[in-house]
Amino acid sequence: MGETAEGEFVHVELQSTNDGDMAQRMLEYSAAANRAFRRFPHQLVLYVGAALAPMGTQLSGRGITYEFRVFDIRELDSEVLLESPDPG
Repeated sequence: MGETAEGEFVHVELQSTNDGDMAQRMLEYSAAANRAFRRFPHQLVLYVGAALAPMGTQLSGRGITYEFRVFDIRELDSEVLLESPDPG
């Protein structure tokens, strides 16, 4: 978890396997972050595994809808990262 230069609260989770409980875990992390910092983070999972990851990204039930995004590292444009003044 961290904060961007613009002040956005962000949680990035690295994941290397397909996890059927990922949405539940991310919701729990979001609730814990809100409890600790009194705000919900923008959440995303950065998938770094070998096989494609068709993980669920949503949970919904009576009175609640929750979702997050998954980015596959293979789909990111590495040139943009490498051209950055601070690639780290």
